[in-house]
Amino acid sequence: MRPKFDKWLLFSVFLSLSFADLGCSEKHPASPIEVREDIFAFKLPSTWRRMTEKEVEQFRRQVQEQNYAQARTLGYTNPGDFKIKHFAMFSASKEEIAAVVVIVMQIPSSLDKNYLDLMYENTKEQIHAKFDRVYVHRKAEIDRIPVLEADVEGRGGSRLLTYNFWSPDTPTQAAGLQIMIAPGHYPEYKPVIDSLLSSLHIVFQKETIK
Repeated sequence: MRPKFDKWLLFSVFLSLSFADLGCSEKHPASPIEVREDIFAFKLPSTWRRMTEKEVEQFRRQVQEQNYAQARTLGYTNPGDFKIKHFAMFSASKEEIAAVVVIVMQIPSSLDKNYLDLMYENTKEQIHAKFDRVYVHRKAEIDRIPVLEADVEGRGGSRLLTYNFWSPDTPTQAAGLQIMIAPGHYPEYKPVIDSLLSSLHIVFQKETIK
């Protein structure tokens, strides 16, 4: 039976997840291939699949609803102020014990703070309350782009890595990458994560998203 990816929390980036009735994992890692999704390019094993729009519809809707809620707390009343422009999910083989989520967002140009600073401040207390263990929660750079990075462990040992990108050169755009691993499988998928991150390349659009 496929596990359930559920309980998305904390403003589209810090997503709690649970897995149930896990199947067996991939026994023989496949060669990596390049994946291109909107502004993202990265490598995943060739056995991973892009989930269909129908499969990801619920996840996308939940993330968008959380974005609307966050917008209201910041004083924005137009749902389009924080709008998902692109959303995609990839799962490991057919068992779906690991997944990668790609999100590209439109954000308001009128934010009164650096977007990543705002994200960091809004989550630094909540993240410790919502997850069993926090390995990383910091601002850094990947592919020369500022990123808010988090590596957390949820109930039962599920692992979630999140990378949220924003550059002052393209202030109305933000992007997120989440990697979700079922309990007990993080060491197995660590090489996949390392390959993805080392191959990651992001090109924000030069024009403002309308």
